[in-house]
Amino acid sequence: MGLERVAAVLQGVISNYDTDLFLPLMEQAANICDVNLEEEKRREQGKGGAASLRVIAIMLALRLFLISDGIERPMKDAATCYARLCVERCFMGDS
Repeated sequence: MGLERVAAVLQGVISNYDTDLFLPLMEQAANICDVNLEEEKRREQGKGGAASLRVIAIMLALRLFLISDGIERPMKDAATCYARLCVERCFMGDS
């Protein structure tokens, strides 16, 4: 069980995106994109809600993990590319 799922269970929410790990990222993305987060969630009700903001939040989280692992530059070599793909595979699944 990953950090996000443990946080969701402990915070009593269904979605990982409703935890205090992702919600601030989604709120900031909504603010920068000049959209209302609650309206986006209502618009996509039944589909998970606010898909574009969830994608932005997960990509920000991925970048933060890469930076914390010392990978700060865009991929320029095979090792960096492989590290980025591994991290994304961990977050997004095998699909």
